[in-house]
Amino acid sequence: MTDEPLTRRFYIGAALWLISSAVLWLGVQHAVLAAVIASAVPRLILGYASLEQELFMILMVGVAATYGGKLLRRCYAALALPWLSSPLFSSDDIQLVVLGAAVVTVLVGLAYLTGRTIRKLQLDRDKTRGELRRVDESLNAERALLARELHDSAVTDLSLISTSAENLKLLYPDEDLVARLESIRSRAGGTIDQLGRIITLLRGGEPLESSEHKMLPTVSEGLERFRMELCSAGVPTSVEATNGEDILGSTAQVALYRMLQEAVTNVIKYGARSQEEPTCHIRFAVEQDRAELCVRNRIDPERQRKSPSAGVGLEILKERAAAYGAAVQAGSDNDGNWHLRVTNMRIS
Repeated sequence: MTDEPLTRRFYIGAALWLISSAVLWLGVQHAVLAAVIASAVPRLILGYASLEQELFMILMVGVAATYGGKLLRRCYAALALPWLSSPLFSSDDIQLVVLGAAVVTVLVGLAYLTGRTIRKLQLDRDKTRGELRRVDESLNAERALLARELHDSAVTDLSLISTSAENLKLLYPDEDLVARLESIRSRAGGTIDQLGRIITLLRGGEPLESSEHKMLPTVSEGLERFRMELCSAGVPTSVEATNGEDILGSTAQVALYRMLQEAVTNVIKYGARSQEEPTCHIRFAVEQDRAELCVRNRIDPERQRKSPSAGVGLEILKERAAAYGAAVQAGSDNDGNWHLRVTNMRIS
């Protein structure tokens, strides 16, 4: 430490450096001009070269290369190189002149290349953001189109089905037929509610609180309902269920019901018809903190071959099961039976 006061040269250099830096807020063109003036003032007027201003001029080469146009950055670099090298030529030491010029050239070159690299990275970033924005806009447009199609086609048709089933119940008050029509109406109504939630999400709305566990029947009620549906569709079905449903968590119960629904739908679509012995058997069991669902039925190869969406529902079922740590096994055996087993599923 020293008690000597700072020189006037230091204060002038620091002031010019701060002024030049502050001008950056106005724009790179103003900052470039300020850097040239700040470097010229000490040398031409005060008679000495300010190291701070010389370094700032090199720094501005990089700034101009990053933010300036092609003409500005090239002209400034071309001006800075001879300007910064010119004081060296007053020396009689040739080696010092050559070495100093080389150092200045390297520093200016590094500053310029660094600025151009940063500029390229910024352009790549902006390009990527633009592409992501266009992709997002395209996805939003597709979601909006899908939402309109679902509403105008699926929801409208399901509403008509639900209304028709309700009207047919009044026209044909047969007990068995009324039960079937009520099943159709209930399924259509539940699907309309689910489509409403999907349409809301597709249109960018806030997700509606799911109340499936309140709207859907319990698993035991679903087993009986689906057994009747299968029998009505010409697929005699037997059901085996154990106690333990009352300890199922609400979300696990929804997942099990949906998996059972998908399994039954596949049986109706691909199962062999019969008027005699049961061709489908459903088993549901809860043991300790795990649940199991098994469906076995005879398949109709011709129905399975003609289906355009075979396998899609099974993949969705596997996704539901995986969310609860369950394993899914599905496939046919040599006797023409289809087996679906969901095992080791958490109940909460």
